[in-house]
Order: sequence, then structure tokens, then C-alpha cells
Amino acid sequence: MPGTKKNKHFTWKKIILYSGGLLILLVAGALIYVNHFLNKSLPQVEGEIEMPVSEHVSVTTDDVGVPHIQAESLEDMYKVQGYVQAKSRMFQMEMSRRQASGTLSEVVGADTVSSDKYFRTLGLRRAAEASYDLYDDDAKDVLEWFSDGVNAYIDEASEAGTLPPEFVILGEEPADWTPIDSLTIGKYMAFD
Repeated sequence: MPGTKKNKHFTWKKIILYSGGLLILLVAGALIYVNHFLNKSLPQVEGEIEMPVSEHVSVTTDDVGVPHIQAESLEDMYKVQGYVQAKSRMFQMEMSRRQASGTLSEVVGADTVSSDKYFRTLGLRRAAEASYDLYDDDAKDVLEWFSDGVNAYIDEASEAGTLPPEFVILGEEPADWTPIDSLTIGKYMAFD
């Protein structure tokens, strides 16, 4: 039976070849999935986006990625600013809001409890809440319009599944943005 040895050897070559090919396909598929997962949350810098604005708004992004907003009204400008900022920096905004409010450990774990205690004791969020009524109606409108833009992005990205991958990894979604969140961030930046 000299032919049997040859067939066994040929069968092992086939198994190794098919296994190698399958492994290459699995690795390629995994790389394509990871690439799609990471890129789906990148901001759109070309084309048109539906926004809840009353007039035409133009956003152009320069060569270094800085958006420039041209709008007919202040309301539309601040809404689009909130949207564009959230689209580019939502995870950073969420972590800053949580850091300044003393709620970071709710999403990242026990390692940040001491930081949360510090910021809760410092009371940046309480100070933001207390100062809100001191702002005039124009300033409150700006804060509200900016929040509307941020929330438009959060709603859109949550529905489309295009929130930044960090949210998926943490198993969290950002809560609605409020004027108090913007004031809290401002106080955090002044503190920092």
C-alpha cells in the first residue's frame, strides 16, 4: 500500500492549508470589524447634516481640523457649536462633566472614589447650580441652545449606534447635557 502514505501526507497538507486560509480570513474579518467599530464615531467633515436650526448654517473644517461656523442667528450658531463639539469630543465632555461633578467612579470604578469625594466636597456643581439664576436671559438662552446642540448629537449617535467606542467599552451612554453641565465645566476649567 504505497499509495496510502502519499494520500495521508497530502491530506495533512490540505488541512494545514485550509486551516491557514481560515485563520487569515478570521484575522482579516476581525481587523475589518475593529476598523469599522473605531471609525463609525469619527466626525463627519464633508456633506450635509440635518440639524434643528431655523436658517442655513455652514460649517467648514480647515486643514488642521478646526470647524468654522457661519450662521444667520445666534441661536443656530450655538446649537451647531454644541452639536459639532459633541460630535468631536463627546467622551471628553462626559468625563470632564463627571470629574467636575464628582461622579466619575460611577462609570470607571472605585479607583476614582477619592477624586469624586474631593470634587463633591469642592462643590463645583453646587456652585454652578447656585450661580445659574445670576445669569441674564441672554446668557441662559446661549447655554440652552448649546445644550440643545449637544443633545441633538447624543440622540442621533445613540439611535445610529455611533457613539464613541469608549462608551461601548464602558457600557454607558451619556445623559442629556444641561446648562448646569456647561457651567460646571467652566468652573472646573477655572479651578484647573
